Amino acid sequence: MCQGAATVRAGGWSEGAVGATSGLVVGGGAAAARDPGLVRVRRGAYVGREHWDALGDDERYLLVVQATAAVAVGRPLVSHWSAAAVWGLPTVGRPDERVHLTVPAAPGGRSARGVVRHTRAGARSEDRAGGLRVTGVARTVVDLARVGGLARVGGLASGLVAADAALRAGMTSSDEIAREVAAVGSGRGALAARTLARLADGACESPGESLSRARMHEHGLPAPVRAVARWTWQDAMRGGPMADTLHRAGVRPRARTHPTGPRSTADVRV
Repeated sequence: MCQGAATVRAGGWSEGAVGATSGLVVGGGAAAARDPGLVRVRRGAYVGREHWDALGDDERYLLVVQATAAVAVGRPLVSHWSAAAVWGLPTVGRPDERVHLTVPAAPGGRSARGVVRHTRAGARSEDRAGGLRVTGVARTVVDLARVGGLARVGGLASGLVAADAALRAGMTSSDEIAREVAAVGSGRGALAARTLARLADGACESPGESLSRARMHEHGLPAPVRAVARWTWQDAMRGGPMADTLHRAGVRPRARTHPTGPRSTADVRV
């Protein structure tokens, strides 16, 4: 159990399901579109209806990511929330079901329906997983911290849940995360990224513990060395009710701190 962990009733977090989405059919034209046995995942990409019906929400999202990459021009770099799904990392606060890609900076580009394109000049660390070009694990968790998710979740919580799990599974290291944070420099979301690098802890045993630690930091609460109270997943998602529970248990804030994530999802596009 990571330092500062306390008991949280789990539920409401998403974990990727790499390998659960075979059966994608690309092409087929009008015949595929008319076939009642197929479900269109993305324009030009289909999957058998029985297979689709058997998938859960997270598995369907991963299949949409794969379909988007399969029909895209060139070899897109899957990133952010979509990269987390490919790597099988737990996530909280994914704002919607759109697919996230990173593309070279260019004037006049814009996100298409169902796709968010994040632009960046220069090189970005990448890897391959599930046959896709995807941002490396360390870069993925840093990107989540920088852009954040739903307004009530924020960037630090989004990134820390994924980072703790990646460290616990040996998928990345603290040094790799620190290097990616350094590469971000002082751009948007840099504060959340630096905080992520400082707090990430592979000893955390669950997304609930990671989410709670992020909330403790945001509310200026010291990490308790033992479980002093209980709260629900929704309490931790909202932050305030969890902090109130800790206050009643005698935990006092160190000092006033400001949330390290974005206040809304209006700026998801970079």
